Amino acid sequence: MTTPSSHDASEQGDRSLETILTEMVFPADETEPAERTLSRLVTENYRQRVNGKVYSRAHMAAHLTDVRTMLAGGRVELVEGLRDGNRLAARLLFHGKEATFESTVVARLAADGRVASAVEIARPLDGTDDDALL
Repeated sequence: MTTPSSHDASEQGDRSLETILTEMVFPADETEPAERTLSRLVTENYRQRVNGKVYSRAHMAAHLTDVRTMLAGGRVELVEGLRDGNRLAARLLFHGKEATFESTVVARLAADGRVASAVEIARPLDGTDDDALL
């Protein structure tokens, strides 16, 4: 498992949720496995709550693979965002070929700049009524 260098950590620490989530859902290298992306962006003990369902990092890789498939070829649009030290909050739109989702995320960064935890409320705007994939 790789961990960011101190140079990478300072770069990550300056990034917004829009940037982090764009890299997570729409990686520059579309063949990069979800687990490798997560290694760069989230801590080993990462937890995310999405619409009340808690995902460990191990479960998040499978979830991220499903989300990438559903939103393939899309983009993230920042509606509004806030930052206070290591706390980030944003309301975003995820536009994909199959669906568009609105997501409100509050996250905490670890000292190395990776995301340690996140709470997300997401809802479909069009393309699907099934939020089970969220």
